[in-house]
Amino acid sequence: MLSNSPRLLAIGMVGLLLIGLLPMRLQAADAKLPGKSLWPDAPIWVATPAGANADGANADGADAIFPQSWQKPPISARGKPIADAEWPRVKAMLQRALAKYPPAVLKRHLEAVYLVEDLEYNDVRTGGTNSRTAVYLSVGSVKRGYTDAHLERVFHAEFSSILYRNARKSFDAAAWEAVNPARFSYQGNGVDAVKNRKAGTQVLAQYNAQGFLSQYSQSNRENDFNAFAGMLFLGDTAGWKACDEYPSLRIKRQLAIAFYQQIDPMFTESFFRNLQGKKSR
Repeated sequence: MLSNSPRLLAIGMVGLLLIGLLPMRLQAADAKLPGKSLWPDAPIWVATPAGANADGANADGADAIFPQSWQKPPISARGKPIADAEWPRVKAMLQRALAKYPPAVLKRHLEAVYLVEDLEYNDVRTGGTNSRTAVYLSVGSVKRGYTDAHLERVFHAEFSSILYRNARKSFDAAAWEAVNPARFSYQGNGVDAVKNRKAGTQVLAQYNAQGFLSQYSQSNRENDFNAFAGMLFLGDTAGWKACDEYPSLRIKRQLAIAFYQQIDPMFTESFFRNLQGKKSR
């Protein structure tokens, strides 16, 4: 079921990662696109708003990458074109990230990646969002915290939500929640976590011991899973060490890997372990 109520996921220094469903499926023709697909083995297009005013207002179809319903209050989605200087490194980062998935998975589940500077949604500046077949990334300079590692983690987290929805029957929700502490209940959504100042994303022992990678992982099951997806595909050494140390995290890591093996058999534990030390800068 599509929802117009997005969920928020904290992503460290640069604000919030917005995870929600767009109210319509976006097609490549909805945006001004480069002449070629970003990825040679799958028709994945990259677009950025064009012709935006300095204040980010619509101009010359600047926000054509957003559905019309998202351009109206209270959502009022908007964003500016990314700086030309950022494109070479972002393109290289995306190509590294996409190379971690089989072409068949990309062809089936991902059609576009939209790059936006200062992405805003519901009056909140966000790090990204996703639709049924598209990922949005908010891009800025490294000095502002938008490192390659940060951007790649956001990409994998967003794409994991697409896979989570599209292959929901492959995710063992009962086994996942059985790992959580007795009488534990997820907070409900990311908005509540942010309002209650419980949106930290740092890997800390106090949460690891309870079966969560971070404080924010306690917001809801999908966000809990997103954290493992980002850790696995980025090759996050700190996350792997925590999983090796704490039994509850180790079980969730195996459940996440089992889910990805249903997506494609190549996603084995050895595959993910070999990504350690190869993450983006």
